[in-house]
Amino acid sequence: MKPITISGVATLFCILVPVTAMSGQAASVLVQVPNPNSNFSFLCPNGRDYDKNYLIRIIEMGRQIMRNSRIQSYNPSHFNDIQYNINGDQWCYPLTEENGTKDFVVFNSHDQIAGVVTRTDLTSGREDYRPCTIL
Repeated sequence: MKPITISGVATLFCILVPVTAMSGQAASVLVQVPNPNSNFSFLCPNGRDYDKNYLIRIIEMGRQIMRNSRIQSYNPSHFNDIQYNINGDQWCYPLTEENGTKDFVVFNSHDQIAGVVTRTDLTSGREDYRPCTIL
C-alpha cells in the first residue's frame, strides 16, 4: 500500500473543490415570487389551484394565530425547504390535505406571498416539497 503524498492530496483537493462549489451553486437557486401588485394564482402538481385573494385570507388566519400567544399550534411554521426570492423569514400555513398530499401557502414576515407548495409524504418517512406554478 502506497502512503498518501502531498501531491496526491493536492490532486484530490483540486478535484473535490470544484465539485463542492458546483453543488453549492445549484442549492442557492431562488424560486421567483409573484408580483404583489398583480392578480395571480397558483396551479399545483396535484391539479389544485389557488387564487391570490384566497391565499391572502389564509395568511391572515395564520397571522392571527401567530399574534395570539394563548393559541398552541404547530402552524404557521418556519419554512426553509424551498428558498424563494423574497426578503424576511419564510412561513408556511396549510391549505388542504388529501391522500397524503398537503398544500401550503408560503409567505414572509411582511405578509407577502412567496408561493404555494405541495408536500408529499414519501414511504421512506421523508417529505417531498414541490413548488406550484404561478399563473
